[in-house]
Amino acid sequence: MKRFGISLISLLLASSPVWAMTGDETFLHAQSAYQSRNDTQLAADANQLHAQNHVLAAYADYWLMLLKLSTSDKATVQAFLTQNADYPFADKVRAEWLKALAKRQEWSDFFEELPRYKRDDLAVTCYAIEGRAKGGDVIALAEGRVLWMTSVEQPSNCNNVFDLMQQSKLLTQDDIWARFRLAMQDGKLALAKTVIQRDESVNKSQLKLIDSVYQNPQTALDKKTIPHKTHLGRALNLYAIDRLARTEFDEAMTTWRKVINAFEEDEKAYMWGRLAMHAARRHDDSALELYSKVKNIELDKDQLAWKVRAALLVKNWVVVQTTIADMPQAQQEEDVWRYWRGRAYKELRDVPKANAMLVPLAREHTYYGLLAEEEFERR
Repeated sequence: MKRFGISLISLLLASSPVWAMTGDETFLHAQSAYQSRNDTQLAADANQLHAQNHVLAAYADYWLMLLKLSTSDKATVQAFLTQNADYPFADKVRAEWLKALAKRQEWSDFFEELPRYKRDDLAVTCYAIEGRAKGGDVIALAEGRVLWMTSVEQPSNCNNVFDLMQQSKLLTQDDIWARFRLAMQDGKLALAKTVIQRDESVNKSQLKLIDSVYQNPQTALDKKTIPHKTHLGRALNLYAIDRLARTEFDEAMTTWRKVINAFEEDEKAYMWGRLAMHAARRHDDSALELYSKVKNIELDKDQLAWKVRAALLVKNWVVVQTTIADMPQAQQEEDVWRYWRGRAYKELRDVPKANAMLVPLAREHTYYGLLAEEEFERR
């Protein structure tokens, strides 16, 4: 009888208004359960929120779905996505579901779901390339080159794509060293170390050289502590000269001319491009002369942009026009380069081509659109 009385009191207390949570309190409790990955408590909170007709009840379902996604079957996930199609979190669940399918190597279900995914997610993109490649799509891995050539660290699963590219010889030694240089010049040491270990000639004991050159490039050059005999040694010396050129351009040029013969042709082209850009940035008269030592195809987007600016300073319209023409298509279509290419054609008295560039631009309500419009008013 005593035990019955205690149980009754407990039941009454639990159901009394003093102990019951409000809808908002239940929602916060559900959020806490999600953060601690307590799916049992989260499920109970979700049921309570629906019983209370809380406006955010669906978000508790969303959190619960994320926790259970790795063990959920296709029918369960599809039912959730259909029921919550109008909520902004639906595509988030779809992205995580695609990743789960890819990790399981369930490529058929992955590619069935992929067309419904409307956002950009590099991890999903890499899984798609991996799945296509493993399914025999010979073109897929070629698309991975765009993902490779960046100083931004990609999601870890993108390494699966890079591994396949390297195995199929689509990722070459030159590609590895090009990304290494890119990572170094942007100060991404961790990425640089990861990338360079794809070259079997580099062992882990050499990675400490990267830290020493990064910390004091001037000392590395003065004391000649990094030999030019290895690919890594040459790459680090190039990096040290590049760093020096940012603040002591003349000294960097002197150092480069002393050691240039120790480098291979592609390394020389890389360094001339970097030095030319530094010269252009400081409005140095030697900029275009330095740019003439390297082909436009060997320059990156920033180097091409600064070459145009250097040519504009001296009104070399031929260089302005040809350099913009050699930019990647997306860069050419930027307003600034559309305008200056049109101006170059106008200065070179090629009126039809000038009009083809400037007339459409003049109709656009942008800064360079206004400049293009003024070109016609000055006629």
